[in-house]
Amino acid sequence: MASSVDNAAAGASPVEIFLSYSHKDEVLRAQLQDSLSPLAREGVAVHWDDRKIDPGEKWGNKINEHLNSADVILLLISRGFVASDYCYVTVGVSVD
Repeated sequence: MASSVDNAAAGASPVEIFLSYSHKDEVLRAQLQDSLSPLAREGVAVHWDDRKIDPGEKWGNKINEHLNSADVILLLISRGFVASDYCYVTVGVSVD
């Protein structure tokens, strides 16, 4: 069985993980990012979240772009997430 390092060395594209969360859960998002870092280090997966949007970029377009290109959509479900109108609308629209 090939290891993840072998897959990265073979030129396989990393899995793109879209992370959706409530900004109230910034601490949890950072902890999750730390947990995903070994996958990024091995070239197996990369994660994307809205913190990677540069100032002046159209954030709605950027979020939709990454929702559509992601291999995995990871929802950090919490009270803040459930209460967020934006998370509700974004996830509801993108699941189609």
